[in-house]
Amino acid sequence: MARGVPPEEVFAAVTEEVGHLLPVGSAALGRYEPDGMFTTVAAWSTREAAFPVGGQWMPGGKNVTTIALETGRPARIDDFADASGPIGIAAREAGYRSAVGTPIVVEGRLWGVMTASSWADDALPADTEARLANFTELLATAIANAESRAGLARLAAEQAALQRVATLVARAVPPEQVFSTVTEELGRLLGADIAGLIRLEPGNTALVLAVWGAAEGDCVPVGTRIPVED
Repeated sequence: MARGVPPEEVFAAVTEEVGHLLPVGSAALGRYEPDGMFTTVAAWSTREAAFPVGGQWMPGGKNVTTIALETGRPARIDDFADASGPIGIAAREAGYRSAVGTPIVVEGRLWGVMTASSWADDALPADTEARLANFTELLATAIANAESRAGLARLAAEQAALQRVATLVARAVPPEQVFSTVTEELGRLLGADIAGLIRLEPGNTALVLAVWGAAEGDCVPVGTRIPVED
């Protein structure tokens, strides 16, 4: 964390450490998405991972991921016989016998959850949640720092783009050049594949004034008239 490595490296390192230090066979770190889905961002397992990195699941039912989401508190399941929901069923089919999950709260908002699961017949020790919380507190700090750095980088890029456009306007270049530059700057700044500037015309039509595309041939040519329908 002190070296400022990318968040993905921190996620992977923390998850692996959890797996080695706790009496578990699997550990995973996941993020709650704005669309309601849950995405695994790091995973460690002594067997094939039940929830591989990049996988998405819909929370719901009885499982530690959903309980942590609904309560904002650590969750525990000592018997997966009655686990439910897509996540609970996948965990039971993977052979999990017990699991704990500790929520990750970043600057007051619920970001995700760290889970640790065991295939052993005995339930996980009573102090597992507390030990897991030590890691999630570090993760929350790492995530907040990464988001702050990313926010500053985005702000700097936006200010630089605005300055380049303002310079063109001050030089009184033709409007077409301004249109083209603004469209390209916007496309690059937002990480878009295609960006366009379109003027609404009388008679339910629109005129393409400028286009930019990351891949050649993706764009509608400048000067194209488009019917405005529906």
